Amino acid sequence: MLKAFDPVARREWFGLFALTAWYFSVYQSYDPTLYARSMNMFWFSLALAVPMIALGAVCGDNIGAVARIARFSAPVGLACTVVMPLLPPPGFVALFVISPVFIAPLILRCCYGVVTSAGEKWKLTAFMTAITAAIFAHALWLFLARTLMFPPFGQFLFPAAAGLMSYAAIAWREPPVCEPSTRAGAFLFLQTRYVVLAAVIFLLVCAFDLASDLFHSYFLAEGLRGDPLLFAGGALLPAVSLSVYALFTDRLREKQAMIVGFSLYLLGLILALLRQGEPDLLPALIIADGVGGAYSDFFVVGFSIMFFSRTDKPVLMASLGMALDILTASSLWAFESLAPVFFPGETLSAGHIAVMAALVILLLAAALLIVDTRSEKTFVASLLSALFREPETTEGDPALAALDQPGMAGAGLLAIEQTIAALFIDGLTRHDIARRLHISPAEMEVHQKNILNKIRTAAESGTDALVAKAVHTYGIRQRQAQILSGVLRGMSNARIAETCQITERTVKYHMAELFAKTGTKNRRELTARLRGDE
Repeated sequence: MLKAFDPVARREWFGLFALTAWYFSVYQSYDPTLYARSMNMFWFSLALAVPMIALGAVCGDNIGAVARIARFSAPVGLACTVVMPLLPPPGFVALFVISPVFIAPLILRCCYGVVTSAGEKWKLTAFMTAITAAIFAHALWLFLARTLMFPPFGQFLFPAAAGLMSYAAIAWREPPVCEPSTRAGAFLFLQTRYVVLAAVIFLLVCAFDLASDLFHSYFLAEGLRGDPLLFAGGALLPAVSLSVYALFTDRLREKQAMIVGFSLYLLGLILALLRQGEPDLLPALIIADGVGGAYSDFFVVGFSIMFFSRTDKPVLMASLGMALDILTASSLWAFESLAPVFFPGETLSAGHIAVMAALVILLLAAALLIVDTRSEKTFVASLLSALFREPETTEGDPALAALDQPGMAGAGLLAIEQTIAALFIDGLTRHDIARRLHISPAEMEVHQKNILNKIRTAAESGTDALVAKAVHTYGIRQRQAQILSGVLRGMSNARIAETCQITERTVKYHMAELFAKTGTKNRRELTARLRGDE
């Protein structure tokens, strides 16, 4: 996968991987001094997540400010990591709780860098594989530290080194820039009729995530007592599942992956209930939680990344999911300290398993309901379309940016398709058009695809001639001619990048060159100028 990235994207990926390895190796060090009180873990998580959210909200889209803060704050946090195991217990715990405050800006910088540099096609996959790799690195280090019986100081050398490598790779580099033209702007119009449903779904996911974290912790704790299968089940299998869900979602196949994962989860829980009290109970739970349970982590961490390109606060949205997942995990420690009756201790009871089964059934039913109702490819996209609609001033669907009256001529559009195409040209969104014409989102999607296919087919014969003339008239280079051909065919930047086997950043660069050479400002003006030159 890394071969698909340019050098900047690979560097950003490594930065996030190394810094996430710092987080896991410090947070899950299993040091007896730190784990003497569960609330130590709670305060550590809170000290990391709250500054991430606050700084992201304040900076909005100013990643430069975050990067400047990280350059000077991160070394303090890394110094705390090295020094804290050398201090007496009170000092050890104090530096442990304080250190994430200084690391938070660098985590923000790394999250933003990965999501921006990876592009739309790979952003979730890049983000989740960095986390997966960090979990594997942490598990290997923990195994070595336990096997070789490292002293406390030695156990914290790896996270300090990982954090230092991330700092060296990222902190003094200029962060990738999320161009304003790639963002559709903040969601200004909240469709309140779906708020309750979305809130219920999000609460179900958080409850599911909390219950899954409980299982993770149980498996890890039991595994560290000498059972490598449980340790792998509690750490490595969920990590792999994160990346699998991300890959499927980036390929618009999240619905299928979600159904398979939840089905395996329910199957594992049913087997566990049927074999309650028998020695082979845990393997079924490991598979259930490692595959199906990982979806809750994926959703919480990844949902904000899918909003990233559609918000005016990309710094916040790049890392909000990770911060919320950290907060969810931290609540486990608070619950364990304040209400230990809810925790399984040495055994997992039928009650715990039944609660998990009920949560996953409710969540799957709600997810399938909203996905099918909104006719979207992914769960998050369905929530997005249900909760928000674009402002009235939007220019319309990007896939129809090149559509105009001359392009409609001779396309053989039906009457309803001509009406829809004309409304697109007037700048209405597909949601506005569907509401005005009293058609369902699914019908609107079908009409939109038919319009595009017919217009592209009609324009196919004239596109090559237009490109050839543009090459002669404006001195357009070969690569720019390929991109111009995609523009005239109504292709998005992501599709052009995939077709030409280049990054979206390169496409945007060549688009800027095309606009400059032709004296235009956007796709519509560019298309009109070329057709007007005929």
